Amino acid sequence: MLDSTYIYQKLPMEIRPFFKIEMAKIPEEYAYLLDNIAQSIQTISQFIHLNKTVNVIVGSFPLELSMSNSVLSVQILEPALHIAIENFVFLDLNVMLSLPSPLQKACVMEELAHVLMNIRDEHLVKIVVAEMLPDVVYQNEQYVPV
Repeated sequence: MLDSTYIYQKLPMEIRPFFKIEMAKIPEEYAYLLDNIAQSIQTISQFIHLNKTVNVIVGSFPLELSMSNSVLSVQILEPALHIAIENFVFLDLNVMLSLPSPLQKACVMEELAHVLMNIRDEHLVKIVVAEMLPDVVYQNEQYVPV
């Protein structure tokens, strides 16, 4: 079984403190999903100056985040695939399973870009993400793997 430790081990030591990753254990057969999350974190980190911590919550919607005195439950509404709120990124592994690897990375990076680059506009964030990824282009209002 894999947990957030698996992702942390894939990240360079110098960027690990900027990402607080929380997830339940998942079967090892899904390691490639966690690899794509780690690669997305590494890629975006090459383009930005990390100066704040991002809480990355990985699981299946509805996601629940336990805090000392409460539980935060997040349910995503279509057409969104994942969601970023303030310094929190919520990633749905079930959604990632339905996408090819380049699009998995693009979707993760899009949420990270919202948080780390402070981009609110959905069209602009997709253009920026496509520029950072060599195997994705943005055309006709959607990501396309190349």
